[in-house]
Amino acid sequence: MHEILVQYEQYEGGSAEAERLLFEQLTRDLMRVQVKVKERSGAADIVRACHAKAVLGTTTTDSSSGSSSGA
Repeated sequence: MHEILVQYEQYEGGSAEAERLLFEQLTRDLMRVQVKVKERSGAADIVRACHAKAVLGTTTTDSSSGSSSGA
């Protein structure tokens, strides 16, 4: 019997190299924005350029796993 492999992930741009180049450009863009904000605010350093934010919060409990997540 042959196994069917399903690929759920795909490279953005179609290849590993294309995705790497995209991330390289996004990194440059992010750094440019950070410098602009630093200069505009008069700060000495880039203090809090990135910080975590919750993507999804829920108060529903999944009884099958016994875990819950709060918003």
